[in-house]
Amino acid sequence: MASSVEARGAWTTQEDIVLCQSWVNVSHCLVTGNEMKFSHIELGKWRNALTKARENIRSGQNLSDEIIQAQVWFGAMGQGKKSFLHHECWEEVVKDCSRFKIILIGPLVV
Repeated sequence: MASSVEARGAWTTQEDIVLCQSWVNVSHCLVTGNEMKFSHIELGKWRNALTKARENIRSGQNLSDEIIQAQVWFGAMGQGKKSFLHHECWEEVVKDCSRFKIILIGPLVV
C-alpha cells in the first residue's frame, strides 16, 4: 500500500515545517537526540554549505549570491541531491538552534 506522501505527492511547506519542529524537539533531547549523526542530516549539510559560502563571500556579493554559492556546495556534497529545497524549515525552525548555528572561524572581512 502506498503511503499518503506517495499517493498525493510531496509534502506541503506547512507539513515540512511541522516535521522540522518535531525533529528539532526530539534531536535536541539529551536522551533520544544523541543517536542521530549530524553529518547524515540534510539540514546539517545545508548548514555546512552555507558556512563555506559565507567563508568565501566576496566584496559586492549579497544574500542571493551567498545562497547560490551554498547551493553549489550543497550539490557537491549532496550524494545525488542537486539542490536544497527546505528553505522554510531552515529559516523558520532550524537556523537558530544551537546545533545548527553558523560560527565563522576565519578572519573578519571588512
